[in-house]
Amino acid sequence: MGGGLNRELAPLIEVYWDLELERSPFGGLIVGDYRYADRAEDISREAEDGYILRLESIADAAAALQDSTLTRDERITRGVMVEEARGSAGELRSRLEEFAVDPATGTHVTLLQVNHAGRN
Repeated sequence: MGGGLNRELAPLIEVYWDLELERSPFGGLIVGDYRYADRAEDISREAEDGYILRLESIADAAAALQDSTLTRDERITRGVMVEEARGSAGELRSRLEEFAVDPATGTHVTLLQVNHAGRN
């Protein structure tokens, strides 16, 4: 990153972005970033817990930056990133996937679709 961003905020943004792409390699493909194209999303509880902790760590570090060291635009960028990271962590902590009981959607259907696609 660069472009004159605050020297403490810029690396946090980069870590957050990389974490998002690592968590969802398919998302990286959509935006043209192929660094994680050699892997599939790890949907294990352990991976999810690690992702939650990393999101919270990034959000806490960004929130701790002094407002006086940030421009107006940087404060907005930081605020969006903090809210996105905390929101994602909170949503994952709720374990909503564990309550999905619709037989037509959910992780079980995705896994079957991926398996089927791999056979073709």
